Amino acid sequence: MFGRSLPIVAGLVYRICRRASVKHNGRVHIELLVIPDCPGAEKASTLLRTALDDIGLAETGFSVGLIDSNEAAKGRRFAGSPAFVVDGTDLFNAEGSPGSMACRVYLTPDGPRNVPTFPDLRQALKRRAATD
Repeated sequence: MFGRSLPIVAGLVYRICRRASVKHNGRVHIELLVIPDCPGAEKASTLLRTALDDIGLAETGFSVGLIDSNEAAKGRRFAGSPAFVVDGTDLFNAEGSPGSMACRVYLTPDGPRNVPTFPDLRQALKRRAATD
């Protein structure tokens, strides 16, 4: 399982680095956290890049982190994959999540999906930026 998913995550990191260098501009650290074989990883990466570009953060990169054990999930209080994390805070925080290796479900107007809608992610990023 892990061996098959690592190239997908490495490919995401490669494309991210190519499109916007991974830097944290001294103010923000953005991560996309995924589990092995996450069906939403590719779409989440594209969605996050598009949302950052749209809100004027085209030069802000992000890293892709692989949550590959229950211990890692618990340590990060990981609420499911994919997770959009800014400066250690999950943008779609599930209060009380003990952390587990699982796929995440986002509620959308079209029903449950494995990624949030573009407007929801864009709004969450802008809301987080406003608190800094």
